[in-house]
Amino acid sequence: MGIEDDDVSGKVWKWEIWPHPYDNDFDYMVTDDDGAARDAILHAAEMYLWDGNDGGDRIMKVVHNG
Repeated sequence: MGIEDDDVSGKVWKWEIWPHPYDNDFDYMVTDDDGAARDAILHAAEMYLWDGNDGGDRIMKVVHNG
């Protein structure tokens, strides 16, 4: 998941998660699956915020569009 053809079509995804928790080739992940979003948020928080923290500021962004 990530920047895909649906971004061009204007589809509004239910969940948008920055940075992409599983693939460094994409900036963010999009999904309509609540369970997948929860798992991705937890994974990103562990990998990006805790394990990857070198003392600098880290920002993780989650957008829920209902």
